[in-house]
Amino acid sequence: MYPRPLGAGIPDAEIVSSCRLLIETKSKHNAVNVNQLKRHLKRFDNSDERTKRLLVLTPDTNQPPQINKVKDPRITWASFASLNQAIDELFEDKKEVISEREAFLLRELQTMLDNEELIGPSKDTLVIPARHAWPEYKEFNAYVCQANRSFKNVTHLAFYHGNKIHELVPKILDSEESVEMRIGLHSGELGKLVDYLLETKLREEGKTYKVLFLSPPDSPETVHLDPNEQERLFNEVPVGAQMELVVNNTDVPESQTHVDIAKLAPDQRYNTGVIVWTKSHDK
Repeated sequence: MYPRPLGAGIPDAEIVSSCRLLIETKSKHNAVNVNQLKRHLKRFDNSDERTKRLLVLTPDTNQPPQINKVKDPRITWASFASLNQAIDELFEDKKEVISEREAFLLRELQTMLDNEELIGPSKDTLVIPARHAWPEYKEFNAYVCQANRSFKNVTHLAFYHGNKIHELVPKILDSEESVEMRIGLHSGELGKLVDYLLETKLREEGKTYKVLFLSPPDSPETVHLDPNEQERLFNEVPVGAQMELVVNNTDVPESQTHVDIAKLAPDQRYNTGVIVWTKSHDK
């Protein structure tokens, strides 16, 4: 709901029930204003709810320093990338019951975040939560998600599960935008995948999903990350963010198959804080 005039600050949205949640959003990096946050917090002075929170949503990769300057435990920051990730995990959790209308609205929100580049610049590798996706990839060289989901400029997928980024980053070879989950309906590799997902009850029969066909683990088109790179990416890259997978970077000697990212000059990085990947040919 839109906030009522109350106190000195007017946030972008306000949710009031047994608690009061104020929401402030920024569409640009490093745009949080300390004085504005303080004005929003003053709205709590005139409210009686027991739980009061100010949620700040921004496209920043890391928490803006202005949040720490205010030093108020009622402020919570989240990136749009983490919001996008939460939606992915909601769809992946088979215990959650999501109505068709809710699913449509969530997909539209993800599309908007993608089109507005709020989850990061248009890079070519997307990090996805992979509790089920990782074993499905290893078995079928595929990734299954909500139907018609947008993957703007994405050419590779990276899998996050078990507190790590997995070592294989496959290339997207082809896709089916809307696949009906029904045993015996499809042939070939798609049929095997659909039958497996339904027999193991990982997907619901009759519903539609998007299927991405990915390069196999032993394909030269699949990027292999070394252990140090996996640990660094886990520590520095938020799941749901897109980043560039640099292949044949003109600034890197052709004889150099793997580049130490820490040694890249500042102008070879992205000023948004999104990490640049380099392709390793180590198998």
